Amino acid sequence: MKFNTKVYHPNIKTDTGEICADALGAWAPTQNVKGLVEIVKELLEHPSIDSPLEAEIAQLFGSDKEAYDAKAKQFTDEFAKA
Repeated sequence: MKFNTKVYHPNIKTDTGEICADALGAWAPTQNVKGLVEIVKELLEHPSIDSPLEAEIAQLFGSDKEAYDAKAKQFTDEFAKA
């Protein structure tokens, strides 16, 4: 599972869309789609800076949430809007 659209998030690799395995937590091969979507939703709502794939983004999230939110919005505006 990965994102095709660039996402500004400490647990998602910006250039590949790869999701941090640690952040997926309780995922198992028997997990259904609904369960995976719920895990990703939780990850998007509550980033983890304890095991980031993007250390610089995690640092900004931990030190300046307002700047992090602005950068995340910029990525959304640039990459996620049709």
